[in-house]
Amino acid sequence: MSEANKKEWYKDLDISSKGKPTGIGQVDGLLAAGVCYCITSNNDTVEQVDVYEDGQRIHYKKFGYDNLGRVIENAMYSPDDNGEWRIIDDIWYYEYDPKTGLRTKKIMRTPGSSTAKEISYDKDGNRISERVITFHD
Repeated sequence: MSEANKKEWYKDLDISSKGKPTGIGQVDGLLAAGVCYCITSNNDTVEQVDVYEDGQRIHYKKFGYDNLGRVIENAMYSPDDNGEWRIIDDIWYYEYDPKTGLRTKKIMRTPGSSTAKEISYDKDGNRISERVITFHD
């Protein structure tokens, strides 16, 4: 059964090769020391992930999904000098094989940058290469 606004806590976060946000190393709640992630889901869809360090929220992540429910955009926000959550630190973009549905590429770009890191995956979802790419916007 699906739950609205379900919160779960983890030591780490990943996006699976099938495009689903996945918590790693579940914990009971907010950790007083170290980094942890609070994943908020609504009807089995992850809406936001809050990132905490030593008990303080330092970032949060929002996701964009394709029509198959796979993450295609993963944007991380941090507070600006006024404490507003407006600055996007980086955005990860994901591409998938139309036949297998597995991730083929992950591209990390910082807003305003003309370069990005591109990671490619083989047909089994294994990481096979990493390179820097240049955009000509």
